[in-house]
Amino acid sequence: MKKHFWALALATPLLLSACGGGSDAPADSSPADKYVGVWAAPCVNLGNGSSVLQDWTFTKTGAANLTIDADGTVHSGSTCSGKGSPGNHVQGSMSINGQTAGADRVSAHLGATQTKELWLVQGAEIHMRSSGARDAEGYPTTVGSDFVLRRK
Repeated sequence: MKKHFWALALATPLLLSACGGGSDAPADSSPADKYVGVWAAPCVNLGNGSSVLQDWTFTKTGAANLTIDADGTVHSGSTCSGKGSPGNHVQGSMSINGQTAGADRVSAHLGATQTKELWLVQGAEIHMRSSGARDAEGYPTTVGSDFVLRRK
C-alpha cells in the first residue's frame, strides 16, 4: 500500500536528524480559517527501528492559503513510546482550490515534496485523502481518511 505523502515528507528529514495545549476552532469565515492552529499527527513508524510524533502548525496567509510548520519528536522503537529527541523542523505551504464532495481540494508543498489531496475537517479532526482515483486536475475523487490530524 502506498505510503501517505505527509508521513514520507516529514519522515525523510527526521530520519536524517535521528542519525546524527488546545484552543477552540476559529470561525469559518474563509476556507483557511478552520485549519489555523496546532494539530497532532499520529505516531508514524519510520521503518528503521524508530518512530515519530509530529505537531503541525497552520498559519493563515490569505483567505485560502496557509503556511505549514511541522515539528517532530523521534523515538526509538516503532510505537512512539518513551522519551524522544527533537527532529527537524519542516516548513511548507498549502492552498485551498475549491471543493469535491464537501472536502477541500488542497495543493500542499512540504519541504521538496508537493501533492494534491482532499481534506475534510470534522469536529477536531482533519481527514486527508491522497489515494484512489484522480480527477483531471490531479485531486482524489473521493473523500477518505488516509491520514488524520487532531486539534491540540
